[in-house]
Amino acid sequence: MTPRCPSPAARSTAPRTTRTTRTDQPRWTKEQIRQARQTPLLPLLRARRLDLIEHEADNFEPANYPGLLFKENYWRWPARNQSGNTIDFLTLILGVTFAQAMAEITAHGATIPANPSYPA
Repeated sequence: MTPRCPSPAARSTAPRTTRTTRTDQPRWTKEQIRQARQTPLLPLLRARRLDLIEHEADNFEPANYPGLLFKENYWRWPARNQSGNTIDFLTLILGVTFAQAMAEITAHGATIPANPSYPA
């Protein structure tokens, strides 16, 4: 036997929850995300005051992450079989959210044009 729906009088009077939207966080266009991915890591990591070890051919290694190497906007960590771009580094390695990564990248001079159809 299938259960019956309760009568309107027997239903809970608790208010329904509604889905919230993240209007307090900016939306990013595909072009802005593409440009953020191509932002060089070196200025961002220097701004965070990470100890960096310089290797040949303009490769760098953060002292706190042995074996992780980066150059320009690309990083790789062979021991963990990980690699990626600037956004990936900030989110996967440093543990910030995507929105925090985008805000940090734009705050440090990345040339990501504003999109007038989205709030800044």
